[in-house]
Amino acid sequence: TPYIRTTSQALAAPRFDHDPVTGESLGLLVEEARTNLLPDSEDASSYDVIVGIHTIDTDSQVSPDGQQTADNLIGDSSTSAKAVAYNYSTVLNRYDTLSVFMKDAGFGYAIMALNSGATLASVDLQLGTISIVNRGLPTDATDVSIKDYGDGWYRVSVTGQGNSTGSRGAEIFLSNDGV
Repeated sequence: TPYIRTTSQALAAPRFDHDPVTGESLGLLVEEARTNLLPDSEDASSYDVIVGIHTIDTDSQVSPDGQQTADNLIGDSSTSAKAVAYNYSTVLNRYDTLSVFMKDAGFGYAIMALNSGATLASVDLQLGTISIVNRGLPTDATDVSIKDYGDGWYRVSVTGQGNSTGSRGAEIFLSNDGV
């Protein structure tokens, strides 16, 4: 069949990745297939477990992409534990990644746990550093990273290998001391 142009720009050109802060070219962008295991992951109020959070202001903050789609989690004073979690289906030996854009909103630290706490990282949201990494059994963390996206935003990722098939948790704990 004949080619029918649908836009004024060529879409067959290769895509290039750039550093979000400096704009420096990082080279050709090659993306493998991925599946988001957390439906409605942008909406913190849709998570399975919400502990010690008084209010979730949905879409109240400007996210790293410049859109007003970021949620603000406001803790209550009744408990020191502040957390959101989502249960997902794990598969034996499959590698899963919990990746979240975060900005300090008064807690200072976020602890990200994958596979119900077997793999976790404590992140200092003021300094943009990872202070504690637990590659505990029965999962093996293969990658823990933090990347600065400017304006106080960080993308934090934790990857771990599932030790069983079933339901486990992807959890984010908010903390004043990083533990």
